Amino acid sequence: MIYFIILFTLILVNSAFIICIIGQFQPLIRINIIKSIMYKNLTFVLIILLCSCKPQKAQLKFLNDTYDFGKIKTDSIYYGYTIIKNTGNDTLKIKSVGADCSCTNVFTTKRNILPEDTCLLTFSYKTYNKIGKQENYVNIITNTDSVVYLLQINSFVQ
Repeated sequence: MIYFIILFTLILVNSAFIICIIGQFQPLIRINIIKSIMYKNLTFVLIILLCSCKPQKAQLKFLNDTYDFGKIKTDSIYYGYTIIKNTGNDTLKIKSVGADCSCTNVFTTKRNILPEDTCLLTFSYKTYNKIGKQENYVNIITNTDSVVYLLQINSFVQ
């Protein structure tokens, strides 16, 4: 917004200056001077508009940010997945994926996701030596403002 206020002020000052000076020249010269100044103003406006454009940013969004296996058996391996979507306007770069415990292995089908594109995040979950309510996390480190995203994995191991 501040760019537009500065721009408007400069154009007004420039226009007032032009009106004072142009009256001293012949009509044909006045037209050429006006054209020259208008092109300079247009160039200035375009530069300001380009500088004030939104920066491009990637944004990660999970289909579901919580995955619930429900009631499952101990000493088994279970598989789950979710979809990751880039809702931003720049390429989403997945720098790393991991889990908070060795019982979970995580994989993605892509490391670079274009705007409005998706990728599959799959994981395996081992319930060896586990019993009761379990809560684990998959972490994804990206090039977004949030940097780290968490997918919560819940289960009740019997």
